[in-house]
Amino acid sequence: MTEPLVSIIIASYNHENFIKDSIQSAIDQTYQNLELIVIDDGSKDGSVAKIREIIPQCEKRFIRFEFRSRANKGLCATINEALEWCEGKYLSPFASDDILLPKKISHQIEIMEKRPDIVALFGNINYIDENNIIKRSESRKSREYSFDDILLNKHIIHACTQLVRSNAIKQVGGYNPAIVIEDLYMLLKLVKIGKIFVDDNIVSNYRLHANNSIKRNTFIYNGCLDVLKEYSEHPLYLRAIYRMVWGYAAALALENKEFSFKVMKNILLISPWSIFSKNFLRYVRNYLLR
Repeated sequence: MTEPLVSIIIASYNHENFIKDSIQSAIDQTYQNLELIVIDDGSKDGSVAKIREIIPQCEKRFIRFEFRSRANKGLCATINEALEWCEGKYLSPFASDDILLPKKISHQIEIMEKRPDIVALFGNINYIDENNIIKRSESRKSREYSFDDILLNKHIIHACTQLVRSNAIKQVGGYNPAIVIEDLYMLLKLVKIGKIFVDDNIVSNYRLHANNSIKRNTFIYNGCLDVLKEYSEHPLYLRAIYRMVWGYAAALALENKEFSFKVMKNILLISPWSIFSKNFLRYVRNYLLR
């Protein structure tokens, strides 16, 4: 049986120190029937030069290969542009600072081809530093997430591990360029048309470094609120906002204790019973950490 074509997408932005490692991890996949598209979204560093150094290897390795460099349009617009070019049955988008483990695609294809009910498959990760040294690894058990789980932020899903059915992405209309938290947006769309499943295998390395967007707490918080607005009529909407605000306060407590304390006080003014919740205890734990 012919292996289905898989489209690997790398949206590159200001990762000159990491982009070649990311592309090399696509080249090193044990799965053979691959195409790769790399779009540099207006990087201001030396990313484009680094990508050009590895183009000859890409042209030899992949069934189809495309590299584009243009002015900044944002992540969602970049992925949508890549989707117009891709021909794969499956998509594997990941960031230009992360790394796919060699058997990532092979392992996930085996699952997806046997499970047509799954629209998006994810896995566990290693956390690596700027020198590719593993700092810690996940060992979470396999599980399926529901719409309610994702809306209420009760999920742990890493975008760099995804393998998604291309027709599912098209069915939900692709990514919204006005949204900055593209993974939450897409998860909530996809889970309505099929299953979101996280396998227990470690399939990717997620890089920790000074410029991770996940560390920009206010950016992440506001972006998530924008996604949740679309579900303002849902019965769980207010509960989702409540959990999101507490998560924001707890994250802030690790980097800006004074501002996080103001956020926490405002929460308690609105819902004083929250002082008896796990959310409050989590905030206190983070606040006391040095």
